Amino acid sequence: ERFNVSISTTVSSTQYHNWSIACTDVFGHERSTDTKRVTLIVMSNFSGETTDLGTVNLSKIENLTFERVNSGKIKFSEIVNLSGIDDINKYIKISYNRVEIDTSTIPILNKSATLYIYNLTYSTTPKIVRDNITCPDTICKIVSYSNGTLIFNVSQFSVYTTEEAPTDSGSSGGGSSGGSS
Repeated sequence: ERFNVSISTTVSSTQYHNWSIACTDVFGHERSTDTKRVTLIVMSNFSGETTDLGTVNLSKIENLTFERVNSGKIKFSEIVNLSGIDDINKYIKISYNRVEIDTSTIPILNKSATLYIYNLTYSTTPKIVRDNITCPDTICKIVSYSNGTLIFNVSQFSVYTTEEAPTDSGSSGGGSSGGSS
């Protein structure tokens, strides 16, 4: 005989489903499988090149990517283990000029990654701001800025935004313009 299983495609909170198969043949012999657990992870805030978590081994994800098409993207450089994580929407936020991961709640996501921030309007390469201060070169490295998209690598996670970089006018700072009398 055939059987059908239906799981709602609208998941508003993480859902866990246990399943197993038990069969009895015409001679009364019984067999059953071990119980398996299926986890449906909430990640409805993402689109574009976001990794389809249904097609990967959650304990060993290579090139894990989260994207919001008009705002930005996170592409992890290291293997990530999402086993036991429930609602990705709670912990990863990508919005205009802002990319953040709550690594105090999910420290396993405190890994190196390449960040993309889209639709910026700076005329020159902006500076990267981490937790409201200029991000040091030891943590943030700019790859490129072109057509409003800033691409940069980070060695750890926090809250990242951008600001217009100060311009060097050549006439400010340093030097003395005269002697003493």
